Amino acid sequence: MDSNYDEEHKLILETKAQQTFVNEVLKVLRLVIRRMQSESRKSWTSKDLIDLIDTLIVEITTGITDEDHQRHLVLKEGETAFNQKQSRETNPYDWRNRAKENKWWDMGWHDAERKKHLATQHVTDVKENAPKVGRYRVQAVRNSETVEWNEVLYMFVKEGAGTLYPELVEAQTMAQRFKSSGELSVQIIDSQEISSKP
Repeated sequence: MDSNYDEEHKLILETKAQQTFVNEVLKVLRLVIRRMQSESRKSWTSKDLIDLIDTLIVEITTGITDEDHQRHLVLKEGETAFNQKQSRETNPYDWRNRAKENKWWDMGWHDAERKKHLATQHVTDVKENAPKVGRYRVQAVRNSETVEWNEVLYMFVKEGAGTLYPELVEAQTMAQRFKSSGELSVQIIDSQEISSKP
């Protein structure tokens, strides 16, 4: 019985199309396993696996790559390190062997420092006057399409749906983060200037 089952389900890769299809399936399996490793859970239920697959489907259809996900995790590590009062020199990623992760961790640490600094500044500003309405967006061109950074979704979204920063310096800091990582060519858009044009 077992030998018949094995024969029935034998992997036969006679054509280039069959080989390509199997290759793509293996890439998907590798992606799922890598994501499971990065989640660092001790056990996975079938519901956890289905949720993970659903998340991957959404990410793939919205253009989020595995590298985007890894960047997000390492940025969080840097942020956590700052919040735990670790110095910037404690970056666990060696810049020679893991340059990307080193840069992402450092960005996360620096962003957390900036948020803390802005939070202390913001408290003083609120006492003096009402908060300003946002007007600056961080805009980029990706695959010949204009997109904008959305901080809530933590990703680039369609033009007009990006985060509005009240201060130019905040938008510039965020834009600089993408420029320094060499990801995209970014620019600052003044929404009020655009809307006031005839």
